[in-house]
Order: sequence, then structure tokens, then C-alpha cells
Amino acid sequence: MSRRMMELVWQPEQVLPYLFNGLKSKIEALTPVRSMYLYGSRARTPQSRWDELAGKDWDVLVVCDYPIVKTHIWTQAENYHIDLTITDAAGAASYFEHVHTLELYPENRLEVGYGG
Repeated sequence: MSRRMMELVWQPEQVLPYLFNGLKSKIEALTPVRSMYLYGSRARTPQSRWDELAGKDWDVLVVCDYPIVKTHIWTQAENYHIDLTITDAAGAASYFEHVHTLELYPENRLEVGYGG
């Protein structure tokens, strides 16, 4: 279970625009973003109850043409409480077998829409 870190940016109204705009643009400078997913507690919890996840991290899986490591420069170094995994389609397949995911891009499956 992830730690609550209130000192980092975890609020949906700040994190979601960053995911759809800033972060996606940074990744696309290196490789096309094919899809983005939430997994972990935010994927399992209805958005109407996300207030229960105050201070918890965002588990985000981004599928690109090739994996990128050391992604903390785009997350915690930017003060966002995001656990970011950037992988290729083959690497993502293992997530889809074992983890519940919620698609953010290209089709936004959030209950309440945010940019993207």
C-alpha cells in the first residue's frame, strides 16, 4: 500500500490536467503515446469516492513504442505524487493480465471528464 504524501500534488483537479497535457507532451517529445491507464486504488475506486484517497499516489501506465525508465524527473521532481510506468505494448500486456486498469487515453473512461 502506498504512503500518503500530502506535501506532493495528488489532487485530481491538478494531476489530471498534468497527465493529459504536460506529462503526455513530455513523453511524446521522445516517443508516441499509444495509450494511458490508471491502475491501483484510483482505478478500483469510483471517482465519487476519490476524496478517500487524499494524499495517495496515482499509479499511471503509459504505453509507447518503447519503454522509458527514470520517469521520476516528470513526476516527483515536478512535485507530483505519481507512480509512472512507461512501457511498450508487450510490457503492458502483463499489467492487463494481473491488474485492473482504467483507460485515460485515447478513450477517457473517467466518470467525470477532464481534458485530453
